[in-house]
Order: sequence, then structure tokens, then C-alpha cells
Amino acid sequence: PFVFSNFKSERINRGLAYYNMGLAYREKAMYLNEDEKNESPMYLNKAIKAYKNAARILKGDYDTRYNMALTYHLLGDYQQAGVNYCKAIEIKPMEYEAHYNLAILLRHLKKYKESLNELEKATLLVSNDKSNSNTSSYVFAMLNDVSKTLADNNQYDYLLEKVNDEPTVTEGITYVKGKI
Repeated sequence: PFVFSNFKSERINRGLAYYNMGLAYREKAMYLNEDEKNESPMYLNKAIKAYKNAARILKGDYDTRYNMALTYHLLGDYQQAGVNYCKAIEIKPMEYEAHYNLAILLRHLKKYKESLNELEKATLLVSNDKSNSNTSSYVFAMLNDVSKTLADNNQYDYLLEKVNDEPTVTEGITYVKGKI
């Protein structure tokens, strides 16, 4: 006969319970009345505590890391948010949400080049999903916004090739001001 151990199942269920507690606390923080808004950080911190417990039990769970990062992001702890977005990306690199939210975080921190890099990954991933065109258009709009910010701040200079005004000879070819 099969000997079935409930220990693994029970452990996973406990991790899922912590994960669901984190979701519930985060949603509670988001839907408070105007006169209760000062309690929002308390609920967000409870959500993080629940997510940490879930992450301890459900090692390698993308949703736990992603939602923990999102909660840190809402709290304004950008370093922990970035760390957890990166851990979520490490677990499931082909999910666009973590790339997209990391790009939003980097944009907020005025790290436009890094934000553009993550947005390009997110657009590539979301463009493969034909079922969600609304999300695709929003991600592409954000990519456009960050690209315009880079262009407006002349931060594309690192992409430009510097052309030497002096004639150079390479393998029998002479270049003068970028022309052969």
C-alpha cells in the first residue's frame, strides 16, 4: 500500500495561507476610507510579514516574491522592492509583471537607462501574449514615455558612435569623418 505523508501538503497549505494573508492585508490597506488612510502602513507591514513567512515556506514562489516587492514599493522602501522584484525575475524571467514594475521603480528613481532596459524586456514578453492587448498598449506607452525622457535629457549619447575626424586606415580601407 501507498504510505502518504500529509507533511508536505500541510506545509504548502500553510505557506499559501500566509501568502493569502499578505494579499488580504495589502488589499485592506488599499481600500481604506480617507479618514483611515494613516493606518495603511500598518496593514502593508503586516502584509510584508505574512509574505516573508510565505517566502520562507514556499521557497522559489514567484507570486510571493512579486507581491512582496509590490508591497515594499507601496510602502516606499525602494531598495527592498527592487531586491524582491529581482528575486521574482530570477524565479520566472519570462513573466513581464516583475520587469514592468521594476522599470516603474527605476523610472521613479530617475534611472532612465535601467528603466528602459527593463521596459524593453517587458514589452518583448507582453507582445508575445496576444490575449492581453490592453496591457500591451499600456506597457508600450510607458516605454515611449521613458524613451522620450531619455531623449529630452540627451541621455542617448552613450549610444552614439564617436567619429574620429582624422583619417584612419583599417585593413586597406580609409575612413574620413565616418565615410569610406
